[in-house]
Amino acid sequence: MFFTADKIKAFLIHLTISASIVGIVIALIFFYWYPSPYFEANGAWTVLRILVMVDLILGPLLTLVLFKRGKKGLVMDMSIIAAIQIAALVYGVHVIYGERPYYLAFAVDRFEVIGKVEIDVNKIKYPELKIKPNRGPILVYADFPEDKEERNKFLFETVMEGKPDLERRPEYYHPYLSNKEKVIQKAKPLAELIKNESTDQKKIAKFLQKHKGDEENYLFLPLVGKNNDLALVINKTTGLPVDGIAIDPW
Repeated sequence: MFFTADKIKAFLIHLTISASIVGIVIALIFFYWYPSPYFEANGAWTVLRILVMVDLILGPLLTLVLFKRGKKGLVMDMSIIAAIQIAALVYGVHVIYGERPYYLAFAVDRFEVIGKVEIDVNKIKYPELKIKPNRGPILVYADFPEDKEERNKFLFETVMEGKPDLERRPEYYHPYLSNKEKVIQKAKPLAELIKNESTDQKKIAKFLQKHKGDEENYLFLPLVGKNNDLALVINKTTGLPVDGIAIDPW
């Protein structure tokens, strides 16, 4: 098919506009809603692929095929293309934003990524655990109830009634920093991550180079996500998460 200069110009303009919009959305996703390592653990890859395919590929290509200066019904054609792109963009952003990591809950011996829609925020006892930072999730420490009767009730509800486990029971959320020592005690040295010397050592070395630290300054715990389980590296002193390493943490 022969493409005229007008068609190519319209295609390039459409592609530039679409790329700018998609670029802004991707920046929001990777830098604010799903900063490393949360996209790899919990990212909505399927939705993002649809968004990119429709808005960055399909839309401009339809313009390339259908655009013809002075063509009858051109405005309608372009309006339909724009409507399809906007619908895909709105749907994709809505889903990805709604499923973004809202809580990073430590429970027993691991971290789990929790979406806001997965829990009843009103059951959280601490007001500070309802305030989400602009970037990344809220850190919480999930602990079993101290009262023996309440603890037994929790275990019965979880085992016999199929209610959510500890990490998804917001009534048992506590401030993370007040419990960081308990987290540090459960963490393991990075050396225990090495199962395949050729690949795992390289990944750990890359992490250390990126964060400019020594191996003894860090520990790791499993990070459980919807897509993947990763090794979440924490600072040995502060107990705060630093980054993830794409190695099986189990």
